[in-house]
Order: sequence, then structure tokens, then C-alpha cells
Amino acid sequence: MLDEHERRALGAFLHVLEEERFEPRPEVQEAHILRGPEGQIIVPVVLDADELSMSMALLMAHKAEHLYRQTGCRFVLAQRLKKGEGEQYSIWADGGWKPLH
Repeated sequence: MLDEHERRALGAFLHVLEEERFEPRPEVQEAHILRGPEGQIIVPVVLDADELSMSMALLMAHKAEHLYRQTGCRFVLAQRLKKGEGEQYSIWADGGWKPLH
């Protein structure tokens, strides 16, 4: 699904996510990484928390924009709560949480 350049860029995105030391730690669901309808790479994470993290979403969107300028790869972080096992992932967009379809 991802070519070598995209896999390297994904590694950089995941490194940034790890460096930020968010609490609770997001669990990256690497087996569920997918390409969105506009070509963006959607990186799903699971949080062991009571609510989705807007601060994580905003900061990673900012970091993803910098990475886009460097690599040409656009990343979007999608979140789901651990306790909501069967629920959809959501992304922060236009000032609110939107379900990922």
C-alpha cells in the first residue's frame, strides 16, 4: 500500500508521535493504517482514556503539516478509545470530532 518513500515518512511521523510523550500513550494500530480518499495517510491510534485527545489531534496536525512540507506525504491522526472497542475512529476536523468512514 505505501511505497518506500511513504514508509520512511510514516516512520518520521511515528517518531514525532513517540517523542511527544502523550499521556495516556497512544497505541498505534499499524495494521490499520490506510490511505484516505484524498491520498492522505490515516494513522489510527487507540487511547486508554475517557475521551479523545483534542490537544494530541491539534499538535499532531501541526507536526504533520511540517512533515508534509518536507516529504510531500500528508498524515492524519485518527483516534478511538480503548473502552469503545467496536466504535469507529474519529478525526479532529473543522472544530469537532468527525467519524472516519
